[in-house]
Amino acid sequence: MSDKESEMSQGRDDLGIVREKELLSALRLRFGTDCVYYSPKTGSAKTPKELCDIIVLALPYAIVIQLKWLKSTAEDFVEGEESAVKRERLLRRMHKAAEQYKELSSALSHDAIITLSRVWSANGNRTFQLPLQRIKKIVPLVIVDFQDQNYLDPEKRYTDIPPVITDVPTQIKGWGLVHSFLLADFFCVIDQLFTVGDLLLWLRERERFFTERPKMLLGYNELTLFSLYLVNNPLWRKIVEGAYNGVWIDDNDCFERVLCEKETAFQKRRDMFHRKNVVDELIMRMANVADCEVCVQKEVSPMILDYLEYSGRIKCWPSMIKHDVARKLIEHLSNFQPTGRSLPILGSYGFFDYRPVSETVYYFGVAEFNEENAEIYCRELFIRALSYIQQRGMKGEVSELFILLTRKDRPSVCCKVCPITDTDYQYAISEAQLKQTRLSFSTEEFCLSEWDIVK
Repeated sequence: MSDKESEMSQGRDDLGIVREKELLSALRLRFGTDCVYYSPKTGSAKTPKELCDIIVLALPYAIVIQLKWLKSTAEDFVEGEESAVKRERLLRRMHKAAEQYKELSSALSHDAIITLSRVWSANGNRTFQLPLQRIKKIVPLVIVDFQDQNYLDPEKRYTDIPPVITDVPTQIKGWGLVHSFLLADFFCVIDQLFTVGDLLLWLRERERFFTERPKMLLGYNELTLFSLYLVNNPLWRKIVEGAYNGVWIDDNDCFERVLCEKETAFQKRRDMFHRKNVVDELIMRMANVADCEVCVQKEVSPMILDYLEYSGRIKCWPSMIKHDVARKLIEHLSNFQPTGRSLPILGSYGFFDYRPVSETVYYFGVAEFNEENAEIYCRELFIRALSYIQQRGMKGEVSELFILLTRKDRPSVCCKVCPITDTDYQYAISEAQLKQTRLSFSTEEFCLSEWDIVK
């Protein structure tokens, strides 16, 4: 148990630790206990160096969070002679939080290996080693909290904090935007999201809003922006695409009003996307296999790293994609019939035309694979994926193929991540050859809006 976790278990009267614990619980409740880690550190047990407060791991992505608690009230920032001083102190704390990411940047540049708990395991005392070089994209967040007795009143709550941290250390500028949130706002945001991919997608759109086609922003309100995005309001797309040079936000109760007016639709959306499905079952099967890996201290386990790579790519799926993939897998399981051919398989290729999953082509299906022929399946699927990519004009845009296979007759899972390079396309087969293939497959187009399937 880490020093910070020990402090939490001892019930220290430290509201900063309490807030971190509340955020940790909220993230695990929403995205699962198997991808949210607390207080990752490098260095020896005697001189540990904390990299961040919380990390949400969905390889190749990692959402990192620094949370700052201020012993202040919202009134301190707007009332009294020292209000300007206290507000300046708030801003300094937020910048200090961003500066703390220098430790993580240094660990990444030195290909450090960190020790994390096996949060997917029933035995929480077991650990594993994670080489940080497995993380390809960092999404940094700074979250701040203070007492605001008027927060539940949209007209009176204090929201005057910068939406992004602009003056950041040189070491982390390559990560992209450093997002900043009020903790209470962030709780509201993740309560309406159901996968890590949902959060990554919102942060990507939020970054586009603040960086593409710079615009004047007046009366900034985080929850109003989020509500426009959440209901797929046409105004949101116009704003992001730069239809306006300036944006004036004065609809403070937009978020609460939308949830109230569309209460039935939002409940149906929650029922549809938050419940477990066949995709979660496949991840659990992979976790059970990884948890059987016994490794000595300081040893990197290839089996556990494979599990993190495979489950991470699935966790990057927004909830609508996860829902559609589950639907197709159930359909394939129902329709699959062994044909007597050497490699019977039924499945679909899928491509999702937006980040965080736009650089990956997926294949998900049902097959009678085993340890001897699984590699043959993957090789043939890889060759046909090259043709699929070329036919869609995506060469140069796609960097990998992710294969997910399951069996109909037993709870087995086969996954593989196959990098794609320009030289690989020499092995692509023609469309005529594809039609003659002995493997059955189709291609899938996926709906870009949740509300197209929540009716």
